[in-house]
Amino acid sequence: MANPQKAKGSAFERLVRDYLNEVVPCERIPPGATLDRGDLWTPHAAIQCKNHRTLSLGAWLDDTHEQQTNAAKRFAWLVVKRKDTTDPGEQFAICSVAQLRELLEHLG
Repeated sequence: MANPQKAKGSAFERLVRDYLNEVVPCERIPPGATLDRGDLWTPHAAIQCKNHRTLSLGAWLDDTHEQQTNAAKRFAWLVVKRKDTTDPGEQFAICSVAQLRELLEHLG
């Protein structure tokens, strides 16, 4: 029998991937790689998805930055499931202020 927590996380990853794919190529990374390179990739970003009742934002963001380095991506986001909504556009996308600054510089 499959792990229900893993199934919940995989479903959340697919939800976010499908939503992002509407505007930018986004692929789900298969588990089991030697280096953790995130859950999702876009051309410029590594994305880690979390669907947990208890939050651990600092540790998760540290992991997300490590995944960004492993994936050799310019940007990284931590996407966290928001309670009481399954709308992918209403989930939380978290990054450090340094990442925000780099994104704004890139767009500017």
